[in-house]
This record gives sequence, structure tokens and C-alpha cells, in this order.
Amino acid sequence: MRTVLMKRRFGASSLECVVAFTLLSSALAFATPLVVKHRRLVTSQREYRLALDEVTNQMERLTALPSGEVEKAVKQLTLSEFAAERLSEASLRGEIRSVEMGWQITLSLTWEQPTAAPVTLTGWILPDRVASAGRSGQP
Repeated sequence: MRTVLMKRRFGASSLECVVAFTLLSSALAFATPLVVKHRRLVTSQREYRLALDEVTNQMERLTALPSGEVEKAVKQLTLSEFAAERLSEASLRGEIRSVEMGWQITLSLTWEQPTAAPVTLTGWILPDRVASAGRSGQP
């Protein structure tokens, strides 16, 4: 009986190695495109969050200005250095127009990315601020 146990092999056969290699390569072939797509999605989301932060910061800055300076500031909009370095070919556009309740400011940021829609944000300057500037609601 002891001789039978001694002759037993404890290693893996070549067939088992081929099956294990096939399963491993199939799993890698399935997982690799998912990892690549995940990385692209994370990069895209990071750029979108950065663009949203940039537009939000610009809007806060514009709506905090005195009414007499808003129109000039909208015409002179520029991206921050931080956003300009990280968003390829980014451009920030602003528009100001008179509406019933004061002024409407619309900011839009676009950048070079195949699937990215522009980030657009709208803010309002209410009539009491417009009237205090003595501008009769016209930007």
C-alpha cells in the first residue's frame, strides 16, 4: 500500500496547464477592454467636473461684481490657468442679456473631447441690483 502512495504524482499534467492557460487568457481578453473603457470614462468624468467647477467659479465671480462692471467682465472672460492646462483646446464664452427679472448671464465652456457636450450655466442679476446701478435693466 505504501508503494502505491509513493508512486502517485502530485504535479499538474500538461492538459491541466493548457486548460488553465485557456481560461486565464479568455478572462484577460474579456477584462482588458473593460479596463480601457473604465479609464476613458474616469478621464472624461474628471474633465467634466473640472469644466463644471470652472464655469461655476466664473459665474460666482460675475454675479458678485457690481452691476456696472458685469458687462465688461463678461466680454473679458478667460479660463483659469489650471483649467486651461488640463482641458485641451478649451474656450469659455459668455452672454449677457436683459430679461424681465433683470439680467441673464449664460456661460458656456467647450473643450476638445469627442463625447463631451459643452458645460453651460445660467445666472441672473435681479432688478434691485440693476436699479441700484442706474442702468434701467439694459446691460
